[in-house]
Amino acid sequence: MSLRCKFILLVIGITVIPPLMVSIFIFIQLLEPGETSFFGGYQRIQWQIRKELTEEIGTLDDERLREIIPRSIDILILDSSERVVLSTIENFKRNERVSAEALQEFIQENIGLFEFQILPYNPAAGSPGQLIARIPRSKWIQTGLVRHLMLSIPLLVILFSSLMSVSIVRSIRRSIQTLESATRRIAQGDLNFELKIKGSDDIALLTRSFEAMRLKLKEEYARRARFLMGVSHDLKTPLALIEGYTGAIQDGYATSPEKLEKYLSIIKEKSYLLEDRISHLIELIRLETGDWQATHRQVALKSFLDDLGKRYRQDAGVLGCDFKYRVDIPETLTVNMDPGLLTRALENLINNAIRYSDKKGAIRLETEILDGRVCIAIINSGRGISAEELRYIFEPFFRGSNSRREEGFGLGLATVRSIINSHGWEIEVKSNEETVFSIYINLKSRLETAGG
Repeated sequence: MSLRCKFILLVIGITVIPPLMVSIFIFIQLLEPGETSFFGGYQRIQWQIRKELTEEIGTLDDERLREIIPRSIDILILDSSERVVLSTIENFKRNERVSAEALQEFIQENIGLFEFQILPYNPAAGSPGQLIARIPRSKWIQTGLVRHLMLSIPLLVILFSSLMSVSIVRSIRRSIQTLESATRRIAQGDLNFELKIKGSDDIALLTRSFEAMRLKLKEEYARRARFLMGVSHDLKTPLALIEGYTGAIQDGYATSPEKLEKYLSIIKEKSYLLEDRISHLIELIRLETGDWQATHRQVALKSFLDDLGKRYRQDAGVLGCDFKYRVDIPETLTVNMDPGLLTRALENLINNAIRYSDKKGAIRLETEILDGRVCIAIINSGRGISAEELRYIFEPFFRGSNSRREEGFGLGLATVRSIINSHGWEIEVKSNEETVFSIYINLKSRLETAGG
């Protein structure tokens, strides 16, 4: 049971149990005959008895008395001298004198089965006296069930609230201990565990968020490991060549000026390659860590994309590719962006599309507004990307099966993603019969201003 349900049940139990028990008492009273006393009182006796006794007591006979008083109720009337004026109780006869001690003893002997009410009585004529009414108690009172039920109300409330409170405290304590243990393991660098999530209360939501954080950290650590492996691999090759040719020169293998020139040329080429790769690394790290901030300005997006499309249509014609573009957005739509960075990101995507498209395949740049967002899509019908490769395609140094035999550092798409993210936009890729890279610009974002 969720923590929220337990709290609700606790509140309902505390508020429902007392009125429920009272309702049971009332129901029991309704099952009793009308003349029996469940919760007797002077007001009831006065209304049923004293109100009716307006005639002269001395003229009342038993038959007339029974017409006035319910048959289950007995009456004993004493005058000021403790003499019986009227009685329906067999123990007391008319004109018989009853002492206070005898009356008290009689009441004590019958108190378990009857309720007694002693009222002052003033007949129409005569001296004041006393009216004693004997009313049968409810059988529930006679057996003590009512007393037990009355005692059970606070006991039930205390027992129920205690059990629910213990259950709630144990649930909270168990969840906190689980999170504390998980926090300690993460602090020690252990991410190879799984948090079991039960229920849907606030603590379960916290546990679910904690588990998502653990998975994200684990994925980030794995990505960082791949990053370091990629750096080591891609920097090691040119360094090894530079070291090898430098050693060859030192060992005297460059026996002629031509050979020495060749070795130095290779060293210079690999130095440029090494410098280029280090520059790419520094730029990518600056983009991802936020140490570098793009300089944004308002740019008319349609004009920007039209110029890019016209240029690539000419370049694609030279390369024998069919390039088409369609920019279906308002002329007045402006976007807050860095034109140089966005140009670089789109050029990277279009160049990849040209590189991996079939010779007769079509490449398209399409821009439109979908669900309040500008969608810039680069589409090609060349070799697709497998589902497994799609998961890592934006990772640094990842090179898919289609690009492993070609020159490259594996940072192009990682840089594209960093540029798009630095603008607060989104990028996604789908690959079935066509490969589609889509950039989404939210027009409601604080980074854009839509005109017109």
